[in-house]
Amino acid sequence: MTDNNSIGPAKAERYREIASSVRALIPSMQYSEVRDELGVLALEYEKLARWLEALAESPRHPQAPGP
Repeated sequence: MTDNNSIGPAKAERYREIASSVRALIPSMQYSEVRDELGVLALEYEKLARWLEALAESPRHPQAPGP
């Protein structure tokens, strides 16, 4: 069972903030490989945020509003 802080819009927003912070680092990196990997990491955090939002809206999720 999950608690209220483990999923949902607040947690998704936190992952978006992390993605934004990672993207802010990209221009300061000297090596293109590092910039590329940070870009991938930021995208993964964005995907996680979308997944958490979708999970929170799922009817199977216990905190989602009923039909």
